[in-house]
Amino acid sequence: MYAQTNICDNLRVNKLKELELLDTAPDPIFDSVIELAKQHFDVPIALISLVDANRQWFKSKIGLEVNETPRNIAFCDHTIKSDKIFVVEDATKDQRFFQNPLVLNAPNIRFYAGAPLNVDGHFIGTICIIDNKPKSFSKNDEKYLSLLARNIENCISLHVLLKNEIKYKNILRENTNKEKRAELILQTMHDGLVLQNSQGKIVFSNPRACEILGYTNDELLNASSQDESWEAVNEAGIKIGWSEHPSMKCLHSNKAVNDEVLGVKRPDGERIWLLVSAKPLNIDTEVFPQHVVVSFVDVTNEKKAFENLEILKTLAQSANDAKNAFLSNISHEIRTPLNGVIGCAEAIKGTNLDATQTSLIDIICQSGRELESVMKDIIELSALELGTTALECDEIEIKKLYYSIYNHAKSNAQKKGLVFENKYHCSHDLYFFGDFKRILQIAENLLSNAIKFTHSGSISLEIYIDKFNNLNLIVEDTGIGIEDAHKDIIFKSFTQIDASITRQYGGTGIGLSLVADLVNLMQGEIKLSSNLGIGSKFHVILPPIFEMHKIASVGK
Repeated sequence: MYAQTNICDNLRVNKLKELELLDTAPDPIFDSVIELAKQHFDVPIALISLVDANRQWFKSKIGLEVNETPRNIAFCDHTIKSDKIFVVEDATKDQRFFQNPLVLNAPNIRFYAGAPLNVDGHFIGTICIIDNKPKSFSKNDEKYLSLLARNIENCISLHVLLKNEIKYKNILRENTNKEKRAELILQTMHDGLVLQNSQGKIVFSNPRACEILGYTNDELLNASSQDESWEAVNEAGIKIGWSEHPSMKCLHSNKAVNDEVLGVKRPDGERIWLLVSAKPLNIDTEVFPQHVVVSFVDVTNEKKAFENLEILKTLAQSANDAKNAFLSNISHEIRTPLNGVIGCAEAIKGTNLDATQTSLIDIICQSGRELESVMKDIIELSALELGTTALECDEIEIKKLYYSIYNHAKSNAQKKGLVFENKYHCSHDLYFFGDFKRILQIAENLLSNAIKFTHSGSISLEIYIDKFNNLNLIVEDTGIGIEDAHKDIIFKSFTQIDASITRQYGGTGIGLSLVADLVNLMQGEIKLSSNLGIGSKFHVILPPIFEMHKIASVGK
């Protein structure tokens, strides 16, 4: 049970770190919530506390000077261990706290009430109120504090959605050089996008840009950043000149400008707020860009959310629906014709072809399958981030699992001239309860990665059940290896160690990120040991599905 508790807390801390809220600047939205708490409950101290492995850090605070305290003396550490409101009406009479330094010394806590903050099933922190004199706390008080906690959770959800929005925007930009496909994507994307020339005139706009700005496509064409009708202002409401516009700064510096807030006026006189990014479009050997790609999101509602927190929930749902619609659309529009291409190529292979033609058809089929795999990984990664991936509980025969993976990967390794070592040594039948499809996906991604980065030598696969009934899956190679400084980077989405890796080996940086997310979903663990120039070893440990259910039931 102690080990299970540690695993759950590690997952909780990992979720907190993924949110990228720790050690960030104060946020007026969060500050407004604790101001409501302070006034409603008439207390001197109100906090939003985020609890990591060793400390509680205050995202928002009223009535305290310090920014954090050790976790082992934090009242909030008790709050996150349950989904209920945690109340201490008089700490001096409570055996758990009467000798606590926060009770004996400043801030001299007597009364405490905290509500846990739930993000994707993990209690990452609390909203709490504190008084230096004892107080009672009614059921109605608990309801109000819970309502404030839900509002904070909505704020956090918005933060995650906006972060993911930028991530998907980067995916779209990678495909803008493919005219027909890019046009389809631009018609369906949630962001507004315009292309401006070196004079700042708009030469292209997508439908979403017209919708956000309130102009027709014809009206936007040849419009310029210099036009006074925009009445452009910065985030502070101060009027800016055309040279301060993100697109012009990008053109003049030949550097990307990311996530600047800009206020402009629509033709109907309404001022809207945009989150703007600009990127230079360098063609061939141009020293200075002749065009700049400008993308923007309407964040007017977020500005209004300072006055009305309820709008955050609506905006989060709207952004989520838009993302799901986009993924559904791109999946259908790209994968359907791609399957047609692969199918036709396979049919042609059955006809009379010479050696050259056969080789070319094989290249088409292989390239198509690789692209199909990338699309599948992107959609799978999105589903994991949205929390819509459901695990199946299959009774898996370990020998069958091993050779399902081994036989496929062995062929790919041999094509590259590599030795594929068989390390299955069990003499009797073994079974494991888990998601067969997801485990297969983890193994195939690890082996594909090993084969890609190994020029000579060997690849090996080992699968066994340990004394704790966990499934252990080990992939080892004699490839290029990984420096210690880069071992954390490789598990991040769309990330490779440096640009030369992408140029030499290709790939999107999705595979290992998908592996890590699947392992986390199964409440497992992945270990990496590697030496540069010698090789790498990935060790995945997965608990049985029914054990995960046991942990969930104990937590309740």
